[in-house]
Amino acid sequence: YVTAEEVQTAQAESRDAKITHWIRCLQIAVKLLFPSERALCDQIFEGKHAWKDHCFAAATSKSLLNLLSFGQAISKSKTSPDKVFLLLDMFDRTLELQSEVEAVFAGDECAENRKSASTLVKCLAQAAKKTLIDFKDSIVKESPKNTSTDGDVHPLTSYVGNYIKYLME
Repeated sequence: YVTAEEVQTAQAESRDAKITHWIRCLQIAVKLLFPSERALCDQIFEGKHAWKDHCFAAATSKSLLNLLSFGQAISKSKTSPDKVFLLLDMFDRTLELQSEVEAVFAGDECAENRKSASTLVKCLAQAAKKTLIDFKDSIVKESPKNTSTDGDVHPLTSYVGNYIKYLME
């Protein structure tokens, strides 16, 4: 499992690359690996419903929770304005995969897996919201007390404008 402290100490470029890699791994696991494992358990334990669900849950739970732990660690790490783009990307991808997670992890044996995936989506949304609120608060705190006399756009105004522009893309 990955902790928030490990994520925090990673360099920004390394963290960004790891997040991109994590998104790809999560997509592969949810779209290919877990459904294949489900099909295999269904085939092997055909007619024994309780066994196939139990076997599938036992075979996949640790892998899914390990994958989700990285997302949880990112959502709990220190906020910064540039991190919101990554958080929103992670949120978007996990939300897109949520229905597939619900389908492949159907049944009582997998209820905890579904709950963990759903919790991650909520944590990422909360982290993005907190990051944006922190950004707003820092703007208010750093807002210039005087205006430019030469007609230039204040650097903070330019930064905030560009930030909002990138958020809208």
